[in-house]
Amino acid sequence: MTPITKQKPEIDFEDFSKVEIRVGEIIECDYLEGSEKILKLKVDFGDLGLRQILSGIAKHYSPQELLKKKTLFVLNIKPRKILGYESQGMLFAADNQEGRPVFVVPEQNLHNGAEMI
Repeated sequence: MTPITKQKPEIDFEDFSKVEIRVGEIIECDYLEGSEKILKLKVDFGDLGLRQILSGIAKHYSPQELLKKKTLFVLNIKPRKILGYESQGMLFAADNQEGRPVFVVPEQNLHNGAEMI
């Protein structure tokens, strides 16, 4: 087994518990105008409403591949502007051995907005 090397500082449970991770369903997806790297997602979080989330995954996925996909998002990250568009969250993914982002998806069908505990 390959040992894990720490690259970020250790945090305590209290800090980690501040991160709001929710299930969202991508209901619209398109290339961000002015960028070949970024996709603009409209994500349904159930009772929490819809959010626009920008993600730099356009080199790995087409918009059509992401429609109806349920995955995890961080919601309480401060909004940030990219090329004049606001991103209201962050997509949860991990790079595979080829460097392609792989989504963290629920094992069972969960409702939009379900909170990770």
